[in-house]
Amino acid sequence: MRRELMIAVCVLLAMGTVTPLLAQLPVGWTSAGIGNPAVAGSARYDQATQTWTIQGDGTGLRGTADQFHYVYKTLNGDGELAARVVSLDPPLSDWSMAGVMIRVLLIPGSPSIFMGISANTAGGSHALTMWGRGAVNGAAGDESTGTETPPHWVKIKRAGDTFSGYSSANGKDWIQRYTTNAAGIPNSIYIGYAVTSDVGGKLVTAVFDQGPRQASNPDPADGKRDVPLALLRWTAGVTAAFHNVYLGTDPILGPADYQGQLPAFATMYFHAPGLTGGTTYYWRVDEVEADGKTIHPGDVWTFTAQALVAYLPGPPDGTTNASVRPTLTWQPGQSAAKHHVYFSSEREAVAQGGPGADRGIITEAAFAPGALDSVATYYWRVDEIVSDGTVRPGPVWSFTTCLPIEDFEGYADDEGNRIYQTWLDGETNKTGAVVGYPQAPFAEQTIVHGGRQSLPLDYNNVKSPWYSETERQWSTPQDWTAKGVNTLVLYVRGAAANAPAPFYVAVEDRTGRVAVVTHPNSNLVTTMRWTEWRIPLADLTGAGINVTAVKKLYLGVGNRSKPTAGGAGRIYVDDIRVIKSAP
Repeated sequence: MRRELMIAVCVLLAMGTVTPLLAQLPVGWTSAGIGNPAVAGSARYDQATQTWTIQGDGTGLRGTADQFHYVYKTLNGDGELAARVVSLDPPLSDWSMAGVMIRVLLIPGSPSIFMGISANTAGGSHALTMWGRGAVNGAAGDESTGTETPPHWVKIKRAGDTFSGYSSANGKDWIQRYTTNAAGIPNSIYIGYAVTSDVGGKLVTAVFDQGPRQASNPDPADGKRDVPLALLRWTAGVTAAFHNVYLGTDPILGPADYQGQLPAFATMYFHAPGLTGGTTYYWRVDEVEADGKTIHPGDVWTFTAQALVAYLPGPPDGTTNASVRPTLTWQPGQSAAKHHVYFSSEREAVAQGGPGADRGIITEAAFAPGALDSVATYYWRVDEIVSDGTVRPGPVWSFTTCLPIEDFEGYADDEGNRIYQTWLDGETNKTGAVVGYPQAPFAEQTIVHGGRQSLPLDYNNVKSPWYSETERQWSTPQDWTAKGVNTLVLYVRGAAANAPAPFYVAVEDRTGRVAVVTHPNSNLVTTMRWTEWRIPLADLTGAGINVTAVKKLYLGVGNRSKPTAGGAGRIYVDDIRVIKSAP
């Protein structure tokens, strides 16, 4: 594509006044709102990962004047800026946008060129979008294409009087989307990152980085089941010259799992020995730079090889952390048409397929045994029946149930039964916490670990008291040691746009004594996956807590004992329980 924007620009001596909105940016960079957005944006830079997190309000880039958030530096002469748009959230408008921009002036009607990603929520074909203004206060024109979603690369470039915009799926192979000839542009202009919600008064958050140095996009996809072939593929890291491949059956991959080194162009590996059916494999690719010394260790991915019998039981075989209201699931064996289920608290009854354990033949690979006893062990097995009547007996699996504390399933939207009426927040304790949503449904019903609901907790540590906390109190003190349980377990999930902060649990017994335990990973609240946290009850008893008489449970973000100003975000918590953990 090509677009000619003949720009006749006189150099304006009077620039608009801008004020940096956040300090501690890299030297030479400024964060500012262009066009006076109703809500102030912000910018945060992580030097370790070279990642920008930018929030922007504004009515957009599509008229004769712009309103958006700009993070920029001066560009003298030729130059370019390339970045990967990692995410844009939430998609408030079809034209919510994040990308890179060259701008002549810091006023709303300045000549400018933007190349970025739009939300494209209406299902259109303008995901990759360029917007350009050829004259001061002139109408903006665009060239847009595609249905791509983040992450995606964009680039803007100046070479003399030529301005160009590009996109790329991998940061290496660039497609020129337009070019602009613009005579008369000053030598000194601005280049940077632009974010707009396109909805005045509301913020969107965009994350930019320079692309992953790690291998990414595993094939088979991480967690995939029923994999028939030992063919592994991935997307190379942006600086990779070689790939070190590891494959094994233990999640901790060591030297014995090293399969060899491949050159940069070879982003696939075939495991000649093949796969064992029903076995879960782990693999990773470490990216090696050209110096042969700089290595970027990859994430550990997993897949399970296809089997003839039922496999991959859920709950996992031998787990001590199962719900008391589980739904048993498994991966069907190859060509299975029906499943004969056996379930009992007696192992031998399941192993022998006795009538007391026989739960019948079903067509779905899921079975709900009903409400179970807490901290009790159960056994089950699934025999696969293929279309010709052949029966393939499965192995005997087991699990032990937990002592449930809170699964967030019992809350509804009617007055008196709302989640924030049990889990009290800042409205009561005057911290920065907000539990639940302002409109029904008040509990989270999409991002869940188990069941139908989880706890959404907004934290805001920008203002005093600089920490955020929700609490639940029981009218009758709880005994967390029943049937020999010894470990508190809960599941936490964050978001990439969250401001990093410690996550903690506090427990109060009936005497009023409180113990606080902080998660060792301060980036837990920015992790976009469910993370299990196990807290030995001994850590609480060692702090003087009587865990046979627990009165209150607190969940918090920040430093409860020494509060300091921080940021904001939203986390989710689910499935709080106590289990009998193996020594």
